[in-house]
Amino acid sequence: MSYIGIDLGGTKILGALFDDKGTVIYKNKKKTKAKNGIKAVEEQLFSLIDDLMGKNEKDEIKAIGIGVPGLVDVKTGTVKFAPNIAMDNYPIGNLIREKYKINVFVGNDVNVGTLGEWRYSLEDKANNFIGIFVGTGIGGGIIIDNKLYTGSGGVAGELGHMTVDSNGAICGCGSRGCLEAVASKTGIQAEILARIKRGESTDIKESLEKEGILKSGPLKAAYDKGDIVVVETVERAAKYFGVGVANLINIFDPEAIVFGGGVIEELGDVILPIVKEEASRYAMRSIFENVKFRKAQLGDDAGIMGAFVLAQEGVK
Repeated sequence: MSYIGIDLGGTKILGALFDDKGTVIYKNKKKTKAKNGIKAVEEQLFSLIDDLMGKNEKDEIKAIGIGVPGLVDVKTGTVKFAPNIAMDNYPIGNLIREKYKINVFVGNDVNVGTLGEWRYSLEDKANNFIGIFVGTGIGGGIIIDNKLYTGSGGVAGELGHMTVDSNGAICGCGSRGCLEAVASKTGIQAEILARIKRGESTDIKESLEKEGILKSGPLKAAYDKGDIVVVETVERAAKYFGVGVANLINIFDPEAIVFGGGVIEELGDVILPIVKEEASRYAMRSIFENVKFRKAQLGDDAGIMGAFVLAQEGVK
């Protein structure tokens, strides 16, 4: 049997054809074209699926798994809301099923990425596992007893929206002091801009003005130069991150936590020691001592690998 795994993002759609052992037979990607509307996204998605199916020369394709950046009803495969793609109550699962007459399983992209890291990147397997991905926002996934936990409505794993500072910054979700609001790239950018507005000097200002947004590469370069605004802001974010991780440790008692995303890829060697130290202050000692901290290993492939797992597990 063969499977298709797809990671549908705001800027690109990455897809792969897998054999039943999870080996990639063929991989390709296309631009999402989200700015052109949902029909353009559909065309790109179906074009990619057609391409992947065309490379299948031997076995029947058993199922398609797909990760989408938004709130997903995993029971129906409907995207309730996707902030970067116009998918409000969008029945993506049914559309693919009807077009290709094949089993389709849809999940939140970070949940699906967590599945990939859990299955393929751990040196020693964990039955209870948490994945946290830090980029523009913060998302995550939770594995309990070897199964992805999705909650009663299928949208569990919004780890970035736990409150870590009740008097903190307003979050994009409308709440205040969420982990995402203070520890994501968006939160770091907001703090740096506030300090610039107060008259503080920082080398990152030029990059912010040129790009319009904070980039992980320039952020790392400024940190390495000892830019005081950047160093203090990044370390502040890492401390908040550690508080959030301590909460997760106390609640879920995981065997391992894996950290990924663009911010971790660039600054993980700086951030993770602070996160671990801060988590040790707030987590219960007997639980904390048994948790392994690891950096994610799959990079961009986490989403498609997890989508393969989603598809294979879905048809069992």
